[in-house]
Amino acid sequence: MASPWPGTPYLPLIPNGTCLANTSGSAAPPIPLPYTTTGIPGATGATGPAGPLGPTGATGPTGATGAPGLVGPQGPAGAAAYLASSPTPVLIGLGTKSFNTQAGLAYTVGCRCRLSSRVSPTNFIEGLCSAYNGTTGAMTIVGDLVGGSGTFSDWDLNVAGQPGMTGATGPTGATGSAGSSITTGDTPPVGVNGTLWWDSADGQLYVNYNDGSSTQWVIANSAPSGAQGAQGVMGPVGATGGAGPTGPTGAAGPTGAQGPVGPVGAGGAMGATGAQGPVGATGATGSTVVGTIADTAPGSPVAGQLWYDSVGAKLYMWFTDANSSQWVPT
Repeated sequence: MASPWPGTPYLPLIPNGTCLANTSGSAAPPIPLPYTTTGIPGATGATGPAGPLGPTGATGPTGATGAPGLVGPQGPAGAAAYLASSPTPVLIGLGTKSFNTQAGLAYTVGCRCRLSSRVSPTNFIEGLCSAYNGTTGAMTIVGDLVGGSGTFSDWDLNVAGQPGMTGATGPTGATGSAGSSITTGDTPPVGVNGTLWWDSADGQLYVNYNDGSSTQWVIANSAPSGAQGAQGVMGPVGATGGAGPTGPTGAAGPTGAQGPVGPVGAGGAMGATGAQGPVGATGATGSTVVGTIADTAPGSPVAGQLWYDSVGAKLYMWFTDANSSQWVPT
């Protein structure tokens, strides 16, 4: 019988339930072996694909809180600041202003700063710092710009910018129309309605008037009185005449409207603060002047000596020239 598995030992079944074992293909006697009807185990198959991922399990309980960590070292000190306050009552005004504020600020002599009321910031004093004690907080500024008035003690203190240079002057506005002019002469000029003429011959002021149909010079004031004549013989008392009408007063010419003010030029940019110059040398000591207050002049005076006469309430100086010496009133 041919082997169904070429190259593999063949074990045929026999009726008596034994197996003929022949592993070499020779005619050796059969050897009875126990057998079953199950075939020879095959080779192990390839591993199957992984099954799908199972559902996520429930979250476990939260663990106990760990012990607090150690406190870190203190950080470095911050830089000195400018924003501060002062409770010192100060009257708003120009000039030297002294007050107390916080110690350890960054202010130096020459920096510009501003005190402004916390409740009403339009009330302020601004100027250069002239003194600051970083230990006590005592500070002095020289105010050169103020707003509002009154005394305040709720000051906020901070640095201020240096005022910029004055901007260029804006262009001049258009000239308004001219008002009425007055012409002086002994003959009337060429008249325009509303112009004035002073007649230098008779001292009379006229106004040129146009009534719609004609133009004429109308008296604008009453003529002056003539010279007084000699007193005549008293005649009989005549009847009282009626008062003559007063001539009309001419209207003054209208004033020309003022031209509009040109716009203010834009403010210039603030220039950089220049470096502080060196301290000047100390000046020479001035001469000492001797003064005396008495009702009589002092004896043996020296040139330049002063004497205040307490009786005459006058100050004198002893003056010496090439020829003489005397007390000279100052």
